[in-house]
Amino acid sequence: MTPSDELFKLIKCLTKSEKRFFKLFSSLQSGDKNYLKIFDYLVGQDKYDEYELKTKFSNEKLVHNLPSEKNNLYKLILKSLRAYHDGKSINSILKKNINNIEILYNKGLYREFAKKISYAKKIAEKNEKYSYQLEIVNWEKKLAYISQKKILLNIEKLIDYEKYLMNQLTDLFDIDRIYSKTNILYCQKGLMQDQSSLIILNDIATPVINNPEKFKLSNSIRVQSIFFYVSGLVELINQDFKKSSLLFNKTIDVLNNNVSIKLDSIDLYIKTFFQLFWSYIYNREFERAKRIIINIKSLKNKKELKFLNLSPSIFYYSYSQEIFLFNLYGRFEESVNLIIENEKKESLNYSSVDNEVKLLINYNKSYSYFGIGDFKKSLVYLNNILNNKQKVRQDIHVLTRLLNIIIHYELENFDFLQYLIKYYINYFNKIEEPYEIVNISMKYFRKLSRIYNHFDKIEELENFRTEIIKLPENNIFLLNFLNIEAWINSKITNLNFKKIIKESMAK
Repeated sequence: MTPSDELFKLIKCLTKSEKRFFKLFSSLQSGDKNYLKIFDYLVGQDKYDEYELKTKFSNEKLVHNLPSEKNNLYKLILKSLRAYHDGKSINSILKKNINNIEILYNKGLYREFAKKISYAKKIAEKNEKYSYQLEIVNWEKKLAYISQKKILLNIEKLIDYEKYLMNQLTDLFDIDRIYSKTNILYCQKGLMQDQSSLIILNDIATPVINNPEKFKLSNSIRVQSIFFYVSGLVELINQDFKKSSLLFNKTIDVLNNNVSIKLDSIDLYIKTFFQLFWSYIYNREFERAKRIIINIKSLKNKKELKFLNLSPSIFYYSYSQEIFLFNLYGRFEESVNLIIENEKKESLNYSSVDNEVKLLINYNKSYSYFGIGDFKKSLVYLNNILNNKQKVRQDIHVLTRLLNIIIHYELENFDFLQYLIKYYINYFNKIEEPYEIVNISMKYFRKLSRIYNHFDKIEELENFRTEIIKLPENNIFLLNFLNIEAWINSKITNLNFKKIIKESMAK
């Protein structure tokens, strides 16, 4: 059985201040502190190796109880993290206050009990924590019975308030359900949605499409922000990039106008910037896309976000986009330099990154090395995608296979290429409505893999280019990730691939 590396991953996720707090926290604990030796050792490691860990402490007693020591250390780190982050999130503040409310009620300290209810209610209302508000209403009812002042009127008001909260919760549930289902569709196929998927999408989004005012004019900032994001994602999938960028900007504006909700919805906030970047790219607003990367990076300097551990998200989102932009402009050397420069940073918190971003990073790395002509290194990153069982972003998986074919063409592995083409044709046939770029590419690569005469190849490449130029509009976004037209031109003219991209982007 492979030794667990969960402890190592947890330690690597800790920030500097969290590590410092853990050392202080552990100093207050009684008993033997062998676990600190393990902690200090693992902090300095780049990867987990159980054999090396046992070798390091082979002369110490702790090695005989290593699983137990690791387990105790894991639990203690979690305990210290709970203490470190206590009172930093709205949920933890409300939980603590509601516990205090219950204690004061049970002790019969009703004056203090009333003060705590009032305090907790203000926090819950400000942050739209409807489930906590409902819990607080129950305590308010108890307070009404205790005070006996206008009890019937107060109870009726509280019941009406409960109904209001239930309606708000229902709206939030409705829009959150649409958000989840729309995200699943996008994560599965990206922008390569077939007709059946688009029918499902429109069915999911019907409440948003048919009754936008319900969500747009909601009293809830959460409902509004999710509504605008979902609407933007629907337009992104439908490839109306101008509309999607407007809606994603609206999401950001709504959250910026309410800092407390923004802090509690920080994942949505950052994800919106990420999708806004792609909306600008597909709409060929490249300067705006560049500014989005600057905006994402600047989040770590925002005073109100300081206590949140946003570094991993900010790094991976901006990093994947920077590599992409360098590649888009044919600046492949700069892209590769960026990859090499960030190798150590990239290993940190990699397991916590969502699969879509991992996929994009691997693909963009592969394309970067392809761009400088290092085809073997390019294949390493392609294989990371091909060997991954996660079914995310069908559009990127399609491009991965097309790039794989091009690389083997460049390496003149023509026998293997013919096998690969047959294998991928079976893969593409399973896609309900493969994009025209797929059909065209497979047709010409099948021909090119069997032609050895230079002039015949040039003729087929020219035919290939003619069809690529005439691609339907809904295929064009794919050329941002894999510039097949530039590659064909490089084969026809015998000019450098990156030079052709640079010249085309300069026009």
